[in-house]
Amino acid sequence: MLKKTLTLISFVLLLALVVPSFAAGPVYDELPDLEGAEVVIAMENFYTPYQFNDPRSEDPIGFEYDLVNEICNRVNCTPVYEQTSFELQLAGVQNGDYDAALNGLFITEERQENFDFSAPYLESGTFLLGRADEDRFDSIESFIEVAADEDLLFGVQANSFGQVIATDFYSVPEDNIVTFEEFGLLLQALSNGDIDVMVADAFAGEFVGVGAENFKLVGEQLVDSLPIGIIFTQGSPYAEAFTAAIDSMRADGYIDYLYYKWSIDFQVAE
Repeated sequence: MLKKTLTLISFVLLLALVVPSFAAGPVYDELPDLEGAEVVIAMENFYTPYQFNDPRSEDPIGFEYDLVNEICNRVNCTPVYEQTSFELQLAGVQNGDYDAALNGLFITEERQENFDFSAPYLESGTFLLGRADEDRFDSIESFIEVAADEDLLFGVQANSFGQVIATDFYSVPEDNIVTFEEFGLLLQALSNGDIDVMVADAFAGEFVGVGAENFKLVGEQLVDSLPIGIIFTQGSPYAEAFTAAIDSMRADGYIDYLYYKWSIDFQVAE
């Protein structure tokens, strides 16, 4: 009889531990509750390790998927991912076709004029990315000098910060710039020798997936490190809740776990 009683008490205690996670509402009751709202999020899936297709299964994975999934776990929303090109990501969010977008997006003053942003979840610098055997130049300035004689090509992604760096910051000659719609195509062009250099943030430049040994970061950091965040349509009802979730992930160490999981070794922007 005593044994049965102890077993019953153990079962009741187990229920007490399990049931509240299903029946007592959101676990993070200090955070906003979006009440299960579907948040449509544009992703490109060509920016390893932020977001890409797992070569083993072709399923989309990456740091930013893990980030958003945990955010929605904390503020009770449902992410609905839609794959689209980088250029259409930005236009779609601005027009309200998507609620948000992620793609290793730097928070810049120009973008803040057109979008709302979450709190930053990462901070990174930008570098030139070249082939592993590149020895003709070690900076954008020396690239421009060599390009005048050897017809070298500088690849950029349309409407990306890399395009701003090439055209506005360093005035790479227009004839030496080739524009691509997708980061994956840009990287493939560099690998094939169709372009000679491109811009990548420090982390993506060191984690370009299969064939990473064929590339290297060239020279010094191009501009000061910038914060990276999630963009939203202006006046978004979700930006504040996502920011609260990111702040809580920073406070309890979960975001550090994601850095470790995806081998990120950069300080989160404060």
